[in-house]
Amino acid sequence: LVQEDAEAARVGMSFLWWERQPIERTDEEVISFYKQIIIFVHQPTLRNIIQFQMTLRTILAALRRRHRHLPLPSKGMAWGITPWVGHIERNWDDENFKLSTLFPWIPEVRQLLQIEETLELQKFIMNLSWKFLDQLTEGHYFTVDVFLTYLFKWDLLNRWLLYNKHNAIIRFEKLTT
Repeated sequence: LVQEDAEAARVGMSFLWWERQPIERTDEEVISFYKQIIIFVHQPTLRNIIQFQMTLRTILAALRRRHRHLPLPSKGMAWGITPWVGHIERNWDDENFKLSTLFPWIPEVRQLLQIEETLELQKFIMNLSWKFLDQLTEGHYFTVDVFLTYLFKWDLLNRWLLYNKHNAIIRFEKLTT
């Protein structure tokens, strides 16, 4: 990797890894950090990975908020990232925010939240991320894109192998309260 790609990968991965983000970090802090680092990420595959993960997290945040019977976030309240925030706010009353055509996984995530299957939800999200990474490098061999997706896949595998159901439930509860 050239120095710029290596630095972008390091910054991007540190942002995306949940275990490296303190639970106490506010939405405003996450959004601010995202805005600071995305400026420096010029590598297209890495940018796509970050934007996919932030879209996923934004939709999950909205679904979790609604699952807890919380109202639509008030105007100006920082709660998500990506162009989908406004769309979600306008379609808050639709069970899938009128996004299930673009994101066919939303109904499954919503269902897993409703039945409070935290382990299955985590597995589903990791699998979704894995498939996205596969799609990014389909037909590519020995490129920086493959290397970057390999790093993210390695992280997914590592998190899964270290996964502890009890700790996951505690972390989920902290994230959703």
